[in-house]
Amino acid sequence: MSKLYFYYSVMGGGKTTSLLQTEYNYSKQGFKPLIVKPKLDDREGSQNGFGPIQSRILTGNHQALYIDSVTPEALNGIDFNILLVDEVQFFKPKDIEALSDIVDKRNIPVVCYGLKTDANGNLFEGTAKLLAIADSIKEIKHICKCGSKATMYVRYIDGKVDTSGEAIAVEKGNVTYESVCRKCWKQIHGRER
Repeated sequence: MSKLYFYYSVMGGGKTTSLLQTEYNYSKQGFKPLIVKPKLDDREGSQNGFGPIQSRILTGNHQALYIDSVTPEALNGIDFNILLVDEVQFFKPKDIEALSDIVDKRNIPVVCYGLKTDANGNLFEGTAKLLAIADSIKEIKHICKCGSKATMYVRYIDGKVDTSGEAIAVEKGNVTYESVCRKCWKQIHGRER
């Protein structure tokens, strides 16, 4: 029986690297994996249809299907028997339901990778739905500069902490991220008590 899997981590935690390793493993066993990403993620440039997917660690020419929403039309005519989803947090709850339909109606495993929370410490809508309905949920662990487990991240725009409160950065200027533990996150945001 196929399952809906969710692997989450903070920024820089190795989610895409893990996804590409999973793609490699399935391909080596004769499976036909398909990687999908939301069009909203434009770090590899604005994509329409198939485009590149990159990891900070792994090199190679990897392709993902960039889509607005998980619909039968978006996946129409593509032969796959495992679906890998990168940056799943950017999909809407209805898309997460559609991913569960792929598992339940087509008996195809769906393996999702994404962030649990935004830079403000709030759950993304897509993540909240996945946490509610996924068959398997696992954390990909990362380390804070203080040595504790990183569970959050800070967004910087042009070297300054982003305090806009926006869930998704309006990518203006130089946007960088730092994965930190909750205590360091509070210190950086001036929220210590």
